[in-house]
Amino acid sequence: MKYQVLDVGKDPMSQGFHPQSYDVIIASMVLHVTKDLVQTMQNIRRLLKPGGYLIIQEGFTNDVGRTGAIFGAFPDWWLGAGEGRIVGPLVSIDEWDKTLRRSGFSGIDTCSSTSHQYSHPTAVFVTQALDDRVSYIRDPLSVPLPQSINLSRYELVIVGGKGHRTVDLITQLVPTLQQRFQLFSRFHTFAELANSATKLSSSSLVLSLAELDQPSLQDLDSAEFEGMKAVLLSLGSIFWVTEGRRASNPFTAMTVGMIRGVVCEVPTLTSQFLDFEGAGTLSARAVATALLRFEAQLAVTGGQEGGEQLFGNLERELVLDSQGQMLIPRLKPGKDMNDRYNSSRRSIFKNLHLSSSNTNETSLKLHQSNAGCYFMEEPAIAAERARFTPTCSLLSAIRFDKESSYAYLSLAKTIDKSLSHVVLSSQLAPKVRALCSTALPTEVPEGMRSTFAVLVAHALVCAQILDGIPTGGHLLVFEPTQGFAAALRVIAKNRAIDVTIIRATPTDDGHSEGYIQINPRSPDRAIAAILPSHKSIFLNCERYTGLSNVVARIMTLRARVYTVQTLNEYFSPSASDHGTLNHIPCGQLLHEAVQYASHYLTTSSALCLHHQVVTLPVADIASGKTGVGSDAMHSVVDWNTAHEIPVKIRNIQDHVFFSGKKTYWLAGLSGGLGLSLCEWMIRRGARHIVITSRDPKIA
Repeated sequence: MKYQVLDVGKDPMSQGFHPQSYDVIIASMVLHVTKDLVQTMQNIRRLLKPGGYLIIQEGFTNDVGRTGAIFGAFPDWWLGAGEGRIVGPLVSIDEWDKTLRRSGFSGIDTCSSTSHQYSHPTAVFVTQALDDRVSYIRDPLSVPLPQSINLSRYELVIVGGKGHRTVDLITQLVPTLQQRFQLFSRFHTFAELANSATKLSSSSLVLSLAELDQPSLQDLDSAEFEGMKAVLLSLGSIFWVTEGRRASNPFTAMTVGMIRGVVCEVPTLTSQFLDFEGAGTLSARAVATALLRFEAQLAVTGGQEGGEQLFGNLERELVLDSQGQMLIPRLKPGKDMNDRYNSSRRSIFKNLHLSSSNTNETSLKLHQSNAGCYFMEEPAIAAERARFTPTCSLLSAIRFDKESSYAYLSLAKTIDKSLSHVVLSSQLAPKVRALCSTALPTEVPEGMRSTFAVLVAHALVCAQILDGIPTGGHLLVFEPTQGFAAALRVIAKNRAIDVTIIRATPTDDGHSEGYIQINPRSPDRAIAAILPSHKSIFLNCERYTGLSNVVARIMTLRARVYTVQTLNEYFSPSASDHGTLNHIPCGQLLHEAVQYASHYLTTSSALCLHHQVVTLPVADIASGKTGVGSDAMHSVVDWNTAHEIPVKIRNIQDHVFFSGKKTYWLAGLSGGLGLSLCEWMIRRGARHIVITSRDPKIA
């Protein structure tokens, strides 16, 4: 960046500035402080390239007393008195327009509002530096063609006219275009043009109206496609007229995309698209104006002998919207796309209101891993649309069958908030679809909902553990929580199964029937004397007390008669595949668990359990403040506290997953690309891949 002082009232060249060397000049509240306003604007015009822009902020009224009171004491405020600015140096918007036109500018092209002159006595307006070429490019139908622009060397070829609408348009265009182009020909299709005797060259300009008859890539036949290729490879420029490509006509958008690629492959080809969005905006005048402007820009910027380059680019795509406003495409920062791309390098989160999530298109799910817990948006299948709104959910999924199927347990209300249910679902989310559910016999008090969910979980797990033990059998349980031990005793008593509780840590509840205390420092013979010697199921409920040495000693002493299970087997950080869960009958099991929880909710065991339950706010889980390493059985997600939560953004490739239970067939991909694709699929869950080829490449 270079800084230099310029006195706009004097010749810029004498001050070391080069003529016509600037694309844009911005002048804010400086131009009025000159003796001769026209001379000042002419000096600025000498600095601008033809086609360059001048952006001005200036006052437009001298009637605001505070302005004169502040600046009237400065001598420069009265420099314009000699040319009639005796009340003040400011001139009206109309005077600015006349001054600009006398100084080689286009006048005021656009201006900010001037309706509140006393509160806002300044305006911002834009003007363009003119010469004969820029004037013609601005309005080619009204301004005579300058000698510096030669359009007679171009041969105009019109393609289109199969429909009545296009025929009428061409009929209106021909009289105007014949005045500017000496050579002129018409064809209905690209295939007809390619097969004709017309020789296309770099001086050929094709005006394609074929898209108005029918989009080129809709029902495309080989003859038309080959004709289109032949034309694009041989001509110099093409002007393509389309309609509704941004919304109503996607096939036309495909044509635009194809030509974007063609101009990269054929560097001698220059193209421009003009799209009309409203039915009333398509007119012969608009097409003729844009076409002549396109060719004039090509002639000027194409290195004409003796001609200088103008400021401004040849726009490749133009859209005339339904309001008659000409739009040009510009790149804008795509925050969502940038975040997805950068998420492969670092964790990126966005705040999402729950009211705006879980539409029919996406669902919000909580994912758990060793790295932490976080929410993600995932596509929603139509059959999986939410039916329930959870109030609280167990943080870990529960196993509820012998096939190791896991599902999340939640207390939830129907979408209309009318009924409360206990549901099992494949999602840990603020809105879920139930795999199975059972209505609550009575409404659970708000402060006891988390405890009720844990009681249901206790009953579900206990029922499954005891299902593997015959009547009269024995269960040996190591280090259970008081609530879980109570559930085991109740359900086991109904099934005539003996339960023995072993503890290696002291408790405050005293001894009771079936309760054995083991001192971790006792010798093996003392522990062996305490342990039952008959065949038993040994359930290890040890959590974080560091008693693995005691468990190992027990297993050594009773390895032949004990069948070992661990409580952690019945919990998982994630649920099973949704397709698997759909076929698991769990209604009766869930109903019995709810009956147990409803009956024991007011007992002393439940009240004691209430103090063991850990309620986790959703926002803390999603931000990674808690959740990892939490007690699986007693950690409950409270959805009532969630209004806005951070959602982790994933890389686009992380949205692709394959089922390990399906077989994927790759036809004709036995080479390096196919093998690379197989590796990519395997990393995303695929386990069975078949590759077929008529000419297989087997290493």
